[in-house]
Amino acid sequence: MFNSTFAQQDKFTISGKIRGLESSKMFLVITDDSYKNGFKRDSLLVENGSFFYEGFVNKLVSVSINPNMERVVK
Repeated sequence: MFNSTFAQQDKFTISGKIRGLESSKMFLVITDDSYKNGFKRDSLLVENGSFFYEGFVNKLVSVSINPNMERVVK
């Protein structure tokens, strides 16, 4: 699974639910040259297939979410 979204500035939120998701957390990568190495990696907790993330940006960035698993759902 690979989801991407874009934010323009200030606070952003990403949330969703994936039916059958077996992972307890997913990983988020924010691509932005202002971070060391050009990106920031963070994790999202998953509870009953639902996830939520809130962050702040001051320009247009790319945000990607990955469960970091070979098999995501049953």
